[in-house]
Amino acid sequence: MTARITGLDSLDRWERYGPWKAARNQAFTGGYFEENAVEEYLNKYADRFDLFDAAQPWLQDPRLAAQCPSRTSLNKLVVGRATGNNPVWLSHVTDSAPQTVRSHEAAWNLLTWLYYGPSGQITPRSVRGQKESNVTAGPLRSRISFLPLGRSVYESLIAGLVHPGRYDEGADPDQAPWEAGALPDPLGIPPCPSGLSGPLTSRFRHAVLLGSSPDGRTVTDAWITWAWRQPSAEISDPYLIYDTAKDRAGMRARSARLDRAVWRDLDALLMEDTGSGTSRRPAVFTTLLDAPQDVLDALRVRAIGFDQDGQGRRQAVVHRHHAARAHAWPPRRVPVRPRHEGHAGSRRTSRPGPAEGAATSMGGDRRY
Repeated sequence: MTARITGLDSLDRWERYGPWKAARNQAFTGGYFEENAVEEYLNKYADRFDLFDAAQPWLQDPRLAAQCPSRTSLNKLVVGRATGNNPVWLSHVTDSAPQTVRSHEAAWNLLTWLYYGPSGQITPRSVRGQKESNVTAGPLRSRISFLPLGRSVYESLIAGLVHPGRYDEGADPDQAPWEAGALPDPLGIPPCPSGLSGPLTSRFRHAVLLGSSPDGRTVTDAWITWAWRQPSAEISDPYLIYDTAKDRAGMRARSARLDRAVWRDLDALLMEDTGSGTSRRPAVFTTLLDAPQDVLDALRVRAIGFDQDGQGRRQAVVHRHHAARAHAWPPRRVPVRPRHEGHAGSRRTSRPGPAEGAATSMGGDRRY
């Protein structure tokens, strides 16, 4: 939405990176969105942002009520609630007496399912005589994302943009789900859009539908099932660290781990190449190398992720996201030089450098 409202999403207009960079930096200095642009965009898709719209509710598929023979447990919608035969140590609710969910909380859980949902067995869905009851994992399942954090919400949103030419190989138009004119065919080929919005919002593997109370304040029913039978196109997410796979066959997004401190990923965030040739930092931080100096001086990093297994047999642990300023970044302007400790047993004499200070401020006992 930020790219749409600012006009920084058009590959036809911003085919070359240089003019796009200049326009992005100008957006930084503006300090706020143009009110007319915001109203124009939101009014154009006003009904699509309705969580309970009858024709096309926000990020949902209204056909599920007819295509699924049964509802999904409402407790299953809410991450952290016990469901089915799972123990109730951390959530004292049962499927025999499910508790309704406030609408704004249901919206957050909807996003969680779409991006982090597990693979495995799911509520059955029948489409044109084909009944299936399994699903593949969501696009960010068990991953950790690193997002730039500015001095304001506006600055953070602008900092999170990447050049639309990054995804210029797709054959389909750049459309977010709420911008599409019709609901997709679940038995067809998932879209492979070019641009910016589509690649980041069109790879959901789960389909969800929420049922509301008469006043719309709470969610009383839920359907969660598969969205596609065919695999989605692979893309390089600009907010993930990529490591060389163990078999050296391509790159694999770094996973979130509860037993790994956040600061240990600092080298992969600060440097384009960690020296081993096996890690690649999130593309959004490479794009930010050309941001205005005052933006870089105040820039921080927010890490968000889930420690999960593939099929949800183990309870997912929500990462406590923590922001820290990377004082030694960008490396092109403030080189990061290694400091040698000396021989074993010798006393360190040099003071911690800025990169080490950033690592300390990120670290402590913060884990994901």
